[in-house]
Amino acid sequence: MQFQNYDQLRVISQQLLTNDESINIIKLFDNFNNYEHKIQSTFRNVMITDINILSIPNLKNAIISANEYFKFNINVNNSDCFFAKYDTGMHYQQLHMDCIAGENQRKLSFSLTLNNDFKGGEFQLLHNETVETKMGKLLVFPSFLPHCVSPVISGSRFVIFGWFYGPNFI
Repeated sequence: MQFQNYDQLRVISQQLLTNDESINIIKLFDNFNNYEHKIQSTFRNVMITDINILSIPNLKNAIISANEYFKFNINVNNSDCFFAKYDTGMHYQQLHMDCIAGENQRKLSFSLTLNNDFKGGEFQLLHNETVETKMGKLLVFPSFLPHCVSPVISGSRFVIFGWFYGPNFI
């Protein structure tokens, strides 16, 4: 997918999971007592928990395959992966980049939507450009691409997200 303001950048999207697989993952991880981080601030409001990337069928391989386009130097054995729940009113409204300074740079980010039964919660880029998401759809993008999640208006938005690390770009 190409965006008018980012001719050199892409968000690669593909259908990764079936509806049944997505529902089963939600059942596996959606437990109020399971959420390790309940983040609440003016710019971010979400519940998340760490998960093993290998617990999601084909996720790691799909991201590594998408990197054939980006050609980033990533360590395929160094990633972070999280399960998140955005209830009504929750968001990550502030545009942000996932990259951080340091020897190991977050280089390739991903977001896997697990359900459709919510309103709001759009994945947005600069200039309010929205990337279409739906149940089982994986987005892979450079960690330096500014993005945010609009407030959920109704329902709960479930997503798996994270990033792969690699040496600094420079």
